[in-house]
Order: sequence, then C-alpha cells, then structure tokens
Amino acid sequence: MNIWLVFTTLTIVVMIYDGTRIRQNIRLTGLNIYGNNSVLRPSAKLKIIFYSIFIFSLSLLSILLIFYFQFHLDPRPVKNLASLSMERESLINTKLVDFYVKSISDEKIHSSFMNELHRKTGKYGNKIYLKESLKQDLFAYNIDCKHDFSCAQIFIPLNDISGNVWRGLIGIEDNRFLNHTGVDWRSIARAFYINLKAGRIVQGGSTLTQQLVKNIFLTSEKTFTRKIKEAFYSIILEFKYTKDELIEAYLNNVYWGSYKGLKIYGIKTASLFYFNKHPNTLSEFEASILIGMLKGPSLYSPFSKKNFHLKKRSNVVFQKLVNEKYFIGSTKAWNKSDWALWLKSNFDERKILLETISKLQNPTFERFLLTFFLEKKINHLRAIYPKGDFAYHAVGINSINDRIETYSKKSILNQPKNIGSLLKPIVYSKLFEKFDSKKEFSTAKITLPLISGDWSPSDHYDKTEQVTLEFALLRSLNIPYIRAVKEYGFNDLESFLVTKLEGLKKPLQEYPSQLLGSIELSVGEVIELYQNFFKDQCSNPGTLKAVEILSSPKESTTSAWVKFLGRSTFFGKTGTSNNGYDNWYVYNDGRDLFVVWVGHVGARNIGRMALSGAGVSFDVLQKFLTSRAKNIGQNNCEL
Repeated sequence: MNIWLVFTTLTIVVMIYDGTRIRQNIRLTGLNIYGNNSVLRPSAKLKIIFYSIFIFSLSLLSILLIFYFQFHLDPRPVKNLASLSMERESLINTKLVDFYVKSISDEKIHSSFMNELHRKTGKYGNKIYLKESLKQDLFAYNIDCKHDFSCAQIFIPLNDISGNVWRGLIGIEDNRFLNHTGVDWRSIARAFYINLKAGRIVQGGSTLTQQLVKNIFLTSEKTFTRKIKEAFYSIILEFKYTKDELIEAYLNNVYWGSYKGLKIYGIKTASLFYFNKHPNTLSEFEASILIGMLKGPSLYSPFSKKNFHLKKRSNVVFQKLVNEKYFIGSTKAWNKSDWALWLKSNFDERKILLETISKLQNPTFERFLLTFFLEKKINHLRAIYPKGDFAYHAVGINSINDRIETYSKKSILNQPKNIGSLLKPIVYSKLFEKFDSKKEFSTAKITLPLISGDWSPSDHYDKTEQVTLEFALLRSLNIPYIRAVKEYGFNDLESFLVTKLEGLKKPLQEYPSQLLGSIELSVGEVIELYQNFFKDQCSNPGTLKAVEILSSPKESTTSAWVKFLGRSTFFGKTGTSNNGYDNWYVYNDGRDLFVVWVGHVGARNIGRMALSGAGVSFDVLQKFLTSRAKNIGQNNCEL
C-alpha cells in the first residue's frame, strides 16, 4: 500500500506539472495577434479542454487507486485447529460442551461431534459421565471483537449462514443489492421524493454496501461530507470484492444490540445469544426477528419495556418476506406462547458464555470451562455486593507442564495478595517432623508478648479443649497451630521458611501473624511454592503426612461445600483473609495442580464479606473438575 501511495502521489504531481506546461504551450502557439489584442484560436481552446479533462481523469484515477489499495475488509473467516480429549468414566457437562463446540465450529462439525458424544455418555445419579474415551479435532473460527472492550464477535463464512437470513436481509434492506455498484441512484431518488412529499426523513436510500462502509470505516454522523465519503468508499468496495464477500462482511460486522453491557456484533454471536443456535439453523421467523432488530437495535430490543415494538416489527418483516417470496417452503409466524417462552430464555447465562468465548479468543475447552465458572461466580458476587470490584486469577499445571491460565484483569497478574491459610500445610510439614499428628494442643486463648505489644490470634472454633494437630490442620484452627509453632521453636521454623519465602519478615517470633496469612504472594508465587512442596512429599515424611491429612475433602474446611467430589481423594487447601476480600483454593491430585484466587480489588471499605475459600474458589474448581471430562488423578507415592 505504501508503494502505491508514493507512486500515485508522484504521478499526480508530474501530471499536474506537465499539464500546466502543455496548456501554456498551447496557449502561446494558438494565439492570433490583432494589433494590440490577442485571441485564442478555437482549435487551441479545444486542445486545452481536452488536456484539462485528461489530466483531471488521470488524477481521479490515481486517487481511486490509492483508495482501492487502502481500504480492506476484515480478513475472511479462517479456521484454527482445536482439539478435545475426553477420558473414559470422567464426568462431563454436555450443555457446556455443546455451547463450546457450537460457538467455535460450523453446524456440521457440531452436529457430528454431539451425536458421537451422546452415544458415549451415560447417567450416574444426576451426573453425566463418559462410557468411552473420546478425542476429536475441531476447526474453530477466528474470534476477535475490536469494536469495544466489552463485545462479542465470531467470524463465519457465508455458507454457514442460513439463506433465511441473507435473503431476508436483501429483501428488507436492499432488494437491488445484486444489481447496483455500491450506490443505488434509483433508491436515492425514490427516498428523496418520499421524504420531500412527507416533509421529513421517513426513508433512506443507503445500500447494504453503504451500511457496511458506515459500520467499518466511518461514523454515524449525519453530515453531507460523510455521505459523500460513504458513497465513494462503497463504489471502491464493489469493484474490489464480490457480492458474496460483501454480504458476508456485513453479516459478520453488523451491530445486533446489547445486554447488560455486552455488545453483540455479527450473525454468529446474535444467533447464539438470542436463540442458542447456529446461524445455519435459524427458522424464517427467527431470521425475521434478527433482521427487524437491525433498523434500531435499542428500539427493537427484546429487553426493552416496550418490546411490543419488536413483535410488531418482526411480524411486518416476516409478512413482507413471505409475500415477496424471499422465504420459501413452510413458513409460520410466532404466537403469544412462542414469544413468552423465548423471552424467558436464560440470557444471563448466554451472556457469560459469550463473554468467555470472546474474552479468550479460540480457547481450549478446559480454559473455556474454568473461565466460565469464574465469570459466573464473580457475577454472582456482584449481585450480592453491588459496590464490589471483583476479579479472579487461576493457574493450572499438569505433570507434563501443560499450563492453563485465566484472569479477569491484566493489572492483577503479579499483584501480591494475602494468602490466608495457604501457608499452613508448608509449616505443618516441618511440625510433623517433630510432633506426631495425634499430639494434642489446647484451643484456649493464647497471648504472645511482642515488642509491638501483646498479640492474641483469633479463631473460628468456639470450644475450649485439647485437639490433635491433625484435627487442627483439617479445620484450619489458629490457636493450637500457633501453640505447636511456639513449642517447635520460632527460630528453627524461620530458618526453614526463609528458603521458601523471600518476603518473610524477621525475626518470625515478632511477626507471628505471617503464619496465619498476613504474607502477600501473587498467584504465580503460590504455584511455585506448592510445586516445590509437592516435590518433597515422597521423600519427606512430614510433607507426606500433611498431604495425606488434607486429601479428604469431606473432612476439611470444604466439608460443607463438597458434593460429588466427596467420593474422591485429592489434596486441597482453602485460604481466606482480609474479611473475605481474598479467597483461595490450592488443589493437587498427583497429576494436576491448580491455584484459584477470587477477590475484591477495589477500595476495601465495603465492610466484612461473608465469603470463604470453600464457598468461592473451591466451589468454582469443584464445578470445573466435574465438568471437564477428565478423571481425578491419584496422589500416591507408591505409584
């Protein structure tokens, strides 16, 4: 494009210079002298007019060449390779698999895959599991919305779009689309006459190509200059692209309204959001609804209090398309019960699903699932705490170092957060080297004299009794834990912890609150801390004991939240700090290690939040693990 720009600019300059010189020569050689007067001969006048038109035409052609090479539509939809691998006897959420495959692939791939999946699934109580393993390569379309920060857009080819949509669109918006060259002068003249007769603007003359130009290259400002540009660009696009490419670009880029902040662009996203369908399977009336919305996505929104506007508009569009034979075959309009059923659809969940797909851009199935459950959780938290500013960050690593990572805000990636009780298993691995797990310590109040003043740890356990170290670890009790540390020796424990934590404040005996979670680490640092911890479990009896104790979710701090996973054995540790503002869960099953953090990142001035690592981060991970079609590993040193 730069080479053409330089070339055409030089051409214009040379032509103007040469044209001016030629006109001067013609003028000088074409003069008749009559005394003191000089008159230009008629033949010379014709030559000047000819050369002026010639120079103007070449200049215009050069300018057209500049625009021809400058203006490009978005690349046509391309397919990226995605792969799904599902394990025999693993739990699966077929509803989420269905949406994932449907959103990234075409209708044929989706239909074939789901038929194969249903053939291999069975029911165990209220859960669905795979009777056979399944591996499938998928071809996913490019997903990338550049219009806005919060928008969804998936690009698909025209052959994946129902004829009901593109035929209906042409019939309503531009019935001469296949015949004009970007600007329909007949429609402009007709609109001018109708508007003049009405005394106001009641009809427009824009073609689909002009609307495409306005959506991609220009703004919606109603100025004469913008309309001239729009017409000029439309002619260029018509020369450069086929009609198929233009209608495909239009349907992939047009705005289809918004829902709770999420803006919908393109037919694929609109079909998924409004009908949970492929664009290739939309019925005639569903296509009429979407086409009708284009006239005014806000006015004709189904979520408007006056949604009767959409009902009326859809019926008008549908009837016109039927009468003019744009719809072929069996056609049927919706009745009241059809409308009522549609308006009760779970648009909130579809919004989160589309946000997840759009946010990740061609995600793996596991990353899609983990992000979806995290997005759903923080949406739930926002409803409970409207003033809250919630975020999440999760990292998963398997035994061959494949990594899954997802987050809601880039700014929080390396941000340290209070880790709550996550340090306890690390400390207990040292305590168990000296103490038996059945050794008992009191839950009675304890006070440590510090230079800064007396310090007494609080606890969520209201009984005063002797409890074992095993019980204290399982219930994440603070007081018996601090008693055990005091007996073990702060100095000896400090020597161990400084090798694990760079930011440890010393001397430890003057900052014992660090042992309860006042230490701040990023998610990445917690992953590294626990990777090293699990490397020691088969060579260090103390570490192995801590892992064994925390490998029963039914008996630990997750007991009130654990559901189907209660039958499984895996290491898990919750962490809650800062009045519920930071919520953690660390998971390890010998194959996969996950660290999940969900928290509040705004000003922490909205009071105590009744949230816990078990009810937030663990709840998310539990749903993920029972939906991803992968089995729970075995954390066993004998293997």
